[in-house]
Amino acid sequence: MSTFNHLLRNSTLSFTTSVVTKSVNAAAFILIARASGAHLAGIFSLGTTYLVIFMAAGWGLDELMIRQVARDRSTSAQYFGAFLGLRLLVACAAYGLMYLVVGRAMHYAPTTSAPILVLGLSMIPDSLGNVGQALLNAHERFDVPLIAGVSSSLVKLGVGFGAVAFGSGLTGIAWAWVAGSSLGAAILLVFAARLARPFQPRCWLERAFWFENLGLALPFLTIGFLVTIEYQMDVIILSAVRDETEVGWYGAVTTIIFALTLIPQGYRAAVYPLMARYRQSEPSKLAHLYEQSIFYLGALALPMATGLALLSRSVIFLLYKPGFSGAILPLQIVSWFLVFNYLNPPNSRMMLVHDRQKTLSIFLAASMVVNIVLNLLLDPTLGVVGASLARVYSALVFFVINDIFVSRCIQPHNVLRSLAKPILATVLMATAVWMVKDANLWLAILVGVVVYAGALLLLRGITAEERRWLAGIRRARAKINRG
Repeated sequence: MSTFNHLLRNSTLSFTTSVVTKSVNAAAFILIARASGAHLAGIFSLGTTYLVIFMAAGWGLDELMIRQVARDRSTSAQYFGAFLGLRLLVACAAYGLMYLVVGRAMHYAPTTSAPILVLGLSMIPDSLGNVGQALLNAHERFDVPLIAGVSSSLVKLGVGFGAVAFGSGLTGIAWAWVAGSSLGAAILLVFAARLARPFQPRCWLERAFWFENLGLALPFLTIGFLVTIEYQMDVIILSAVRDETEVGWYGAVTTIIFALTLIPQGYRAAVYPLMARYRQSEPSKLAHLYEQSIFYLGALALPMATGLALLSRSVIFLLYKPGFSGAILPLQIVSWFLVFNYLNPPNSRMMLVHDRQKTLSIFLAASMVVNIVLNLLLDPTLGVVGASLARVYSALVFFVINDIFVSRCIQPHNVLRSLAKPILATVLMATAVWMVKDANLWLAILVGVVVYAGALLLLRGITAEERRWLAGIRRARAKINRG
């Protein structure tokens, strides 16, 4: 199997898993927003934000585990046993801290704090499930997380819709999250344990193991924490200086944006173990894979961000009620965050596989500081618009410093040269979409897709390998039709 097909298969499985698991959050938010309005939707958004923040303490360990096990799969049992024990301790401590912050320090009303604290219980099974998924990803077993994600999502949505129908409200939805997370974690751990034989549950007590890995783990933990804080603190600051309604507007925007970021997340999960393996054995393939990744992700992000900015009003009114008109301008602003979000994974993964995680953590810290400072300065007066501007500018800062470092110290490249053809195709697409944007949303989307794809083909932005792959799909489809 060629690198392109191998990466496409794994990316598709990983992307589908991300879509399934993350779309349940979007579906629940939209359900609450349409049924109960921006205020209760804001509380749900705030709850998921706290859940993500307090789980951040252990997420960096997943990246370390994937890299180390992908390099040497014989260490599977040792890392699996050690990290299970550690993640359980960290999750319990994190929930205790979350209880103190949400239940005591922030002085939320009981109708706000109660469902948030129930939702927070799901961090314990989620943390254990993440260890299983990290091991499976390191072995490039992306099928099992998809099974677990589908099962978990069905429980969350099924029980959640039942809670809304029977009047249990946000607390009922929160308990649905705990049940779904528990089922997903059980599936992941059962399959991961088969790859980690003989299971070594006491590995987390071995001092030699932790002495060897402590120095490696700290930068990864720092990276995971910084990424989470940067992506979530805008909601916390907005909730402190404005009200739940504006949090609901911002949640409407981030629900759309984060749904679209599932593509680079899926690609990132698929490409990371492959990059780690190439770094050890085939450096020339690593350089080619990096250049391909920049092109693929940029070619997706540019038309997506442009189209969303042009069609933001229609998108908001399609998904939400007119009471969410306050989300239109923020969506136009935050749509440009997608460009930097899509282009960041190739650079970040290159740094991790070249053991530059300490440098990456410094870049993330700089971006986080920019984000928090801008939110503190802009949110009190501009509200959700200020949070949107802070989100885009901090993403720009991180991309620029990260890209400069990689191009000068690891892999020389020019991102503008790599994306010249997608940029030109996007300009042509934007012109066409602008002409029909007020007629019909679906017509505008169709025109945009056709014009962009046609322009990219005419500009020869699709490589020979990808054209052969597309031709193979057409031949297979023709064979099925003949049969």
